[in-house]
Amino acid sequence: MRAGAGYRILMPGIGGTGVVTVNALVATAAALDGLSVISLDQTGLAQKGGAVVSHLLLGDSPLAAPARTNSGNADLLLGFDLYGAAYHDNLRTAAPGRTVAASTPA
Repeated sequence: MRAGAGYRILMPGIGGTGVVTVNALVATAAALDGLSVISLDQTGLAQKGGAVVSHLLLGDSPLAAPARTNSGNADLLLGFDLYGAAYHDNLRTAAPGRTVAASTPA
């Protein structure tokens, strides 16, 4: 993966699946590798088993962009549960020819 001007990762899941932890680990590893990092965790009702969505933006140079992944600009959709990954707002961030989707095993 080459970050270039920006590489966006969207990580949806539910509370307890480690979404925020994985986001922090990837962000820290990218920063240690010299990349610029912008991160956003949307936890909502995570403590009650609700949705968690983490947004991560990586770049080769300093970034001046919103952290939130919007319609059609995700480079990687990394699902931590199938329902969260298939949720229409999360799928809307994907674009044919741009987005790679992957999910953790059930």
